[in-house]
Amino acid sequence: MKSSKAAFTGKIFIIFTISAFFYGCSWFSSEKRSVEPKELKDINVTVDAKVTESYDLSGDILRGEVFLNPVVNNEAVYAAGKEGDVVAINANSGNVVWEKDTETQLSGGIAICENQLVLGSRDGELLFINIQNGDIEWKGTVASEILSVPQCKDNLIIVRSVDGAITAFDKTKKKVKWVFERDIPSLTLRGLSNPVIKNGDVIAGLDNGRLVAIDLQTGALKADIPVAIGRGRSDIERMVDIDGRISVTEESVVIASFGGNVTAISRRNGRPAWQRKISSYTGIVDSVNNLYIVDDKSKIWALDRSNGASLWLMDDFYGRQLSAAAVVGSNIVVGDYEGYLHIIDKNNGNIVGRIRASGDAIILPPVVDKSMVFLTDSSGDLIQVEIKE
Repeated sequence: MKSSKAAFTGKIFIIFTISAFFYGCSWFSSEKRSVEPKELKDINVTVDAKVTESYDLSGDILRGEVFLNPVVNNEAVYAAGKEGDVVAINANSGNVVWEKDTETQLSGGIAICENQLVLGSRDGELLFINIQNGDIEWKGTVASEILSVPQCKDNLIIVRSVDGAITAFDKTKKKVKWVFERDIPSLTLRGLSNPVIKNGDVIAGLDNGRLVAIDLQTGALKADIPVAIGRGRSDIERMVDIDGRISVTEESVVIASFGGNVTAISRRNGRPAWQRKISSYTGIVDSVNNLYIVDDKSKIWALDRSNGASLWLMDDFYGRQLSAAAVVGSNIVVGDYEGYLHIIDKNNGNIVGRIRASGDAIILPPVVDKSMVFLTDSSGDLIQVEIKE
C-alpha cells in the first residue's frame, strides 16, 4: 500500500508543533522531552494478550494529523489509511475480504450508516462506500477538511470540519441541510471531538471551551454552555479545546477540555453538576457508573459519574503520551508512545497485563470488539490484539 507524507497548511502545522511540545514532544524528535516519561515497571501479569494480525494501511501518521478510526460490524473490521486505501477484514480469520483505493486523501471516519461506510476527506468530501465490495457509490461535499467520525441519524450525516463548523448532510437529497458555525480561537489543538446525537439533539464540545446542543433537524441552537474559560496572558495559556470523546446519558453530559476541567452538565437545567480540575485532550470513556480519563500528562483517573469523586488515580504511565482509553470486559486498555498496550483493572487501577503491540506510537483510540482490540500506530499500521481474561 502507498506511503507518503501529506503536507499541513501553515496554520495547522504550527498548531501541531506547539501541541506536540505541550505533550512532551513528538515521538520522532531527538530533543529532550519537556515531560520525561516514566520507565515501565515489572508487573504481575494476570491477563494475557497477543498480536494476532497486522495490516499496513498508509504511510506515517503524525499525532493529530488524521482521525481514521477502524470500525467493527458483523465480524468484519473496516479500516482506512490517509492515502485513500480502505479495507474490509474478517475479524475471525484475519483474511482481507476486499481492498479499494479511493484515490482520495482521507482524514475522518469511519462510520457505518445502514449499508454504507462514510468517510471524510481533506478536501471536504464525504465518501459513501458500499460495505459489501468497497465501491464508492457517491460523494457529497462540505465546506472544508473533515476531522471527525461522521454521525448518522434519520438520513442525516453530521460532521465537523477543521474550520469549526458542524454540518448536517442530507443523505436522501444528497446536499447540505444546515451548517452551524462559531468562530474558533486563533490557536487550537488540531482535532475535534466527535458530536453525539441524543434525543433529537446534536451535542458537541467546541475549541472555545463551550458545549452546544443543536436541533438535529433544523440546526437551531438549543443550548450554549461555557465549560472551560481560558485564562492567562498568552494564547497558549488560554487554550481550552474540547477535542476528546464526550459522554452523554439521559441525565447528563460529561466533557473534558485541554487546559481546563472535567465537567458534568445536567441535561435538565444546563447547569454544572460537578467539576474537577483535570486537563485532557483524549476525553471520557464510560462504563456503567464510572468514568475513565487519560489526562494531558498521561495519568489515568477513575471517577464516579454521579458526583465526580475519585475512585482511583494511576500515574505509572506519566509522560508516556497515552492514547484514549477503551473498555475491554473488566479492564481498560491504553496505548503509549513506544507501542505498548497496557491493560488495567478498571475496578482498582492495577496493571494486569502488557504487550509490545508495535515498535511505533499508538496514536488513535483503541477500538474494541469483544476480546479483540484494534490499534492504529504512527506508521499507519492496523494491529489486532486478542485479550484473554
